[in-house]
Amino acid sequence: MEVITQHAREQIAEYIKSELHEAVLTIDGTEEIFDLYDLILEGELLKVYILLDKQVEGDITKVQVNDEIDNVWLERDDDIDKPQDKLLLLSFRLTVSEEVVT
Repeated sequence: MEVITQHAREQIAEYIKSELHEAVLTIDGTEEIFDLYDLILEGELLKVYILLDKQVEGDITKVQVNDEIDNVWLERDDDIDKPQDKLLLLSFRLTVSEEVVT
């Protein structure tokens, strides 16, 4: 039996999507701000994409996604060596779900 309905989970995912604003990446020890490339909502699954173009290069050690007032919503440590001549697509995948504990 569902406690949180499918509709409610989808609305929670929609709310999260509406709050996300920008990505902050730590590259070679310096924080740099990037636009979010795409936000795709599929029911209760939210995919967040950050595209780094060929101008960006360096060692990426942290990826964050923030709202408009710089609150961190998503964060992870990374160790990616981004060469200048390649594109790089970073992503987060979130699923709104419930766990029934008895």
